[in-house]
Amino acid sequence: MALNTVLLEMIAAQAGASNPAVAEALAQLRAAAPAPAAEAEHDRSAESAALNDALTDLREQVKDLTCDLQFLRDRCDLLAAALGACCLCWGEDVRCRNCRGRGRPGFSQPDEALLKEFVLPAISTWRAQRVKASAPGRAATATA
Repeated sequence: MALNTVLLEMIAAQAGASNPAVAEALAQLRAAAPAPAAEAEHDRSAESAALNDALTDLREQVKDLTCDLQFLRDRCDLLAAALGACCLCWGEDVRCRNCRGRGRPGFSQPDEALLKEFVLPAISTWRAQRVKASAPGRAATATA
């Protein structure tokens, strides 16, 4: 029990018996007294539980982001292999241990299967769009 609470109880016992006004004032002081240690401990425990929940959520987010990052790194490595580029820096780092900054696309032999999977569909679409844009009917419509 806190010292303030003990003192209030002692004063209440001595003065409250002889003076009802003092007893009433002391009752109001007791009602306004700070929460006992058990309630404060409960508040700290609840706060600790909330912090643990938040920490668990953050750990899950970090785990998810780490998985996403690994997926994107793997995808980048596949595209680099398809283009014959350095998978570490794509030729943008002269200090790269793999290519010393020379690993832009075409630096090494592209992986044929990956080239067919990733690059050729994009080239086919690009060519089709160019043909479509240069068609005679398209040009006449644009000038009208």
